[in-house]
Amino acid sequence: MHHILLSELRRGVQATPNASSLTAPASRSLLSLALHRAVLRLDERLAASSPPDAPDGSTLLVVLSVADWLVVAHIGDSPAFLCTAASEAPPPPEGYPDGTSTGNPVRAEPLTRDHQPHRAEERRRIKAAGGTVQRVGGRWRVQGELLVSRALGAKPYRPFGT
Repeated sequence: MHHILLSELRRGVQATPNASSLTAPASRSLLSLALHRAVLRLDERLAASSPPDAPDGSTLLVVLSVADWLVVAHIGDSPAFLCTAASEAPPPPEGYPDGTSTGNPVRAEPLTRDHQPHRAEERRRIKAAGGTVQRVGGRWRVQGELLVSRALGAKPYRPFGT
């Protein structure tokens, strides 16, 4: 992945006039676009290297730390958290415990939300793409099989937005 990302960053810098004098928002935008393109290229490589009906896929989590900001790419159910001292951290998002009620001096702030078919917005997206979400053995699954609603590779599920 890092080779693909480096290639996309070079491509973005070469295509950007005065790249050495970009503002911080423009730099973040360039990095975000390069990361997005790198993920798409990795997905294509994985799909091209597996048989047409192979259900194999993978989750992805990339966190880039540059200066005082983070760029996160995430597919599937591999979560990312930013851990900080509870006394220095902003309040957690609604619905997430802050850890301090148990005396924990660290707060873990979620940076991602899992792509799982039990989430209403993921079910709507999958159904809009012509797929189904079914409960099998007590777990929600895409097309009755896949446990995550987005994955790299996973050719049979691509038409349904994975």
